[in-house]
Amino acid sequence: MNLPKFKKRSPEQAFYSTTSFASHAANDSFSVQTVQKVQTKSRDKHKYHWAIMLLHWGTLITLLAAVGTVLAWDNAEDRALRVLLIDSHRQIGMLVLVSVAIRLAVKMFTAKPTHHLNMSKIFKVCAGLCHTALYFMMVALPLLGIGLTLAHNTPVTVMGLVKIPNWIGANADLADTLTDYHVLFSWALLGIVSLHMTSALIHHFVMKDKTLTSMIPGKVK
Repeated sequence: MNLPKFKKRSPEQAFYSTTSFASHAANDSFSVQTVQKVQTKSRDKHKYHWAIMLLHWGTLITLLAAVGTVLAWDNAEDRALRVLLIDSHRQIGMLVLVSVAIRLAVKMFTAKPTHHLNMSKIFKVCAGLCHTALYFMMVALPLLGIGLTLAHNTPVTVMGLVKIPNWIGANADLADTLTDYHVLFSWALLGIVSLHMTSALIHHFVMKDKTLTSMIPGKVK
């Protein structure tokens, strides 16, 4: 039986072959580690996407601005100032409506953080109901505002650019009814937001999980 013959290599050839293999292995290992570090740095699996964070805190700011303008309007006596404040309140409401639409679209194309995986079923259900109620209120309130403004026969524009046609017409009774619902929903939204904030604090300080920090940019202890 003829066995295959292997070509003998000199010690120099063997040395260079070994060092070349080690160099390639080291480069491959470095490349893998580099990619892993970049991926970890680009998106923390325990945090929401940066766009979701931006929209979340931006929506909070606009809601506070909406509350501030309507409270200032209620206490203002100068007619010109009252007109400016209520117009600002309407445009802020439009901004909330647009931001909710954008946020829902972004959520469809971004990954969710993993902190919710360890939650109990009851906590997941409660969180889902709370978020659904928040989105519903942030859509319903601006729509009610648009409706009551049109019922007062007052023109409504989107950021001063697009005029919304008045399909309602002047209707004082309807305006009063929609105003009552607008106020009622405002208090309901305040209650839901308070519950949402309280739950986030409980998760952070009592349950000590990553629910709150998942919506805060950067590293948080």
